[in-house]
Amino acid sequence: MELDFNKNADAAKRFIVTESNGTDNYFEEIKVLVDIITGVNYLYARGSGAGAGLSVMVDANGKPIVTPVNH
Repeated sequence: MELDFNKNADAAKRFIVTESNGTDNYFEEIKVLVDIITGVNYLYARGSGAGAGLSVMVDANGKPIVTPVNH
């Protein structure tokens, strides 16, 4: 997947959501966020309580997953 980014229209947005899922009773929300400057993918998870987490997504070799972004 390659993302097109219009600097003029989206200059205020640093991240875009490429996937969003509601889940089971423990996690209310799971999203994949892409940094539109670097292309690095992050996993965001929010629990049913007060907890949430954000982590860099990595491939099988431990390298960050990067989505190509056109500027």
